[in-house]
Amino acid sequence: MTDPKLCLRTYLEGARDFAGKLPTEYHYRNVYDFVLREGRFFEPQPRPDLITLRHIGECFRNAFLTTMKAGLQYAEGYAVTGRKIPVLHAWNVDAEGSVIDSTWEPVGSAYFGIVLPLSIVKGAKTSVLDDCESGWPVLRESWTEIVAE
Repeated sequence: MTDPKLCLRTYLEGARDFAGKLPTEYHYRNVYDFVLREGRFFEPQPRPDLITLRHIGECFRNAFLTTMKAGLQYAEGYAVTGRKIPVLHAWNVDAEGSVIDSTWEPVGSAYFGIVLPLSIVKGAKTSVLDDCESGWPVLRESWTEIVAE
């Protein structure tokens, strides 16, 4: 059996190198570069009974609603289920740092991303990481500088 974490990281590295590069005023080459440099793996776990399973295909909205109702942290990055190709996804993170996924049942086999502050999440229309309509604001400067503001 292939290690899902290794497959996910390898996919992100290949996608980063293959995807286009943003203009030089951006701190990160693209979304994949941001996730690889600033993200980490999160451990999946079965969805607790108290967390509502929400609509498939609406992960960003689902994770935001779960953050607001359950007080869990909001995370975005890439995740994979089974042997499928990794996808941009949003989930929640509990106090122990484990994944709470209110979109997928069963949960994914690997999650790699970053916890995002609620102040940034509230300003996004859908995905914080892939907010092309706003010019990818989180990719413009160092993540350390963004969260320090």
